[in-house]
Amino acid sequence: MIHALIPKGQPWKNGLVERSHRTDNENLFDTMEFSNSEERRYYFWLWERWYNFDRPHQGLDGKTPVEKFRELFPLHARCMLS
Repeated sequence: MIHALIPKGQPWKNGLVERSHRTDNENLFDTMEFSNSEERRYYFWLWERWYNFDRPHQGLDGKTPVEKFRELFPLHARCMLS
């Protein structure tokens, strides 16, 4: 695997990550103020748990990412998410 740096703000070069950052910013970081980095990390951890385990996604036919992962990879999901 070759590691390469992608210029910031060029989503056409790494659209998946740029989209993820935009979602995080719009739904969490732009809506709250944090008193310190520990609080920011904690709320981001909560946000990730909600986003992946509880929030239905339209692109996944109304399933959460974890539900889709369990559906596609039952053996891996059983080992990783138990």
